[in-house]
Amino acid sequence: IINSSGTLLNELTVNSSGSAYIDDPGQATSFQDAIELSEYLGTSEKAQACFVRNLHRFAYRQENDPAKGLRAVPLLSGFWVMGGHSIEGRRWAETFLTFPENRARSKPRAKALVTLGGIAFRQGDTAQAKAALEEALADAKTLGEKVTAADALLNLGRAALREETLDRAFEVSEQAKALYMEAGDKSRLSMPPPIMA
Repeated sequence: IINSSGTLLNELTVNSSGSAYIDDPGQATSFQDAIELSEYLGTSEKAQACFVRNLHRFAYRQENDPAKGLRAVPLLSGFWVMGGHSIEGRRWAETFLTFPENRARSKPRAKALVTLGGIAFRQGDTAQAKAALEEALADAKTLGEKVTAADALLNLGRAALREETLDRAFEVSEQAKALYMEAGDKSRLSMPPPIMA
């Protein structure tokens, strides 16, 4: 995106584990999670422009690898939601999920479905949110991806709260807690009680 001297770079790599990095011959900058990348994108207009250019290349097959775009979707979740770009984010998530190459069950697809579900929920589209999250949950469980399954459950709990089905909200929140514990991810367990019942 931008190297240490402030030069705009054109290449962004999102690897199979979901980490994004910019490879500059003199220096590599690595983003280990979506929060770190979102914070960086939120503070740099040049970085945002580069990232959007990369998404366009992936979407319009200039790189012929829509899978890279799919892996980028969950990395940008916080940027889209917190930065007021939910409409754009939902459009990108839907775009990358519909590519034939991205329709097979996979970890990146499950994560992108969680992102789509979260954005749809925040836009008030509970039906679409639940559909995406249920698919993400089924895929994540099949793949043994406990954290992704827990993320889907947590968002399904929010949808249940909105629909005032409190028993369902409690049930899925408990399932999410158990999966986070099994995966050793204690960071999400500190969420406010209405979200993590």
